[in-house]
Amino acid sequence: QGSVMVTLLTLAPGVSIRGIRAEILHALWVAAAIIVSEGFEAVCTSGTEGTHSVGSLHYVGLAGDMRTRHIPVERRKFIRDKIAAALGSDYDVVLEQTHLHLEFQPKGPLNKLLRVVRKKLTKKSHVKV
Repeated sequence: QGSVMVTLLTLAPGVSIRGIRAEILHALWVAAAIIVSEGFEAVCTSGTEGTHSVGSLHYVGLAGDMRTRHIPVERRKFIRDKIAAALGSDYDVVLEQTHLHLEFQPKGPLNKLLRVVRKKLTKKSHVKV
């Protein structure tokens, strides 16, 4: 009898998680577990690569995206709500047109630090507007 290995989370081609923070790795795993438990494949569509809005937390490894286009529209909000409840108030889980955007956005003193990081990030030349 052979064992079957199940992949919980797949990275879409070209996705980089280089420099991703533990907080987002945790969020991606939680989201993946919930998406798979609902009967769908869990695919990360963005990590630290790509072009995002100015000040995006993707650039500092504090945001990630999960594919939703393969999930029926009527199930997406339920799944989003389930992920948000599991992650708690330090995370923002935003249902966008083609994906779920997950970001570590702590309330309180850490949020102040993230605002400083975002401000410095917007001054970087590699950020495209």
